[in-house]
Amino acid sequence: MRRVIPPAAEIDLASAPQLGTAVLDSLARGDRQVVVDLTGVRLIDSAGIGVLLSLQRRAHACGGEIVLANASEHVRRVFALTGVERALNVSSA
Repeated sequence: MRRVIPPAAEIDLASAPQLGTAVLDSLARGDRQVVVDLTGVRLIDSAGIGVLLSLQRRAHACGGEIVLANASEHVRRVFALTGVERALNVSSA
């Protein structure tokens, strides 16, 4: 199954744990693909990036995947500047 999760507008130290919980709950329910819809995300900090990397590893460990969709140019630039763009599954659509 596939589930789409829209995170808060800011994925930071305060909101990243809630995103992590939502994605892990989805994987535990048997969803094999979790799409994190970044449409409304204006800011992502190191805590948010850390959670996304951790979720990616956890999903792969249980045979699933995390897809990051609809990232703004700003968010994509943050992924590129921090060097995580290759480690994360960022959809170009």
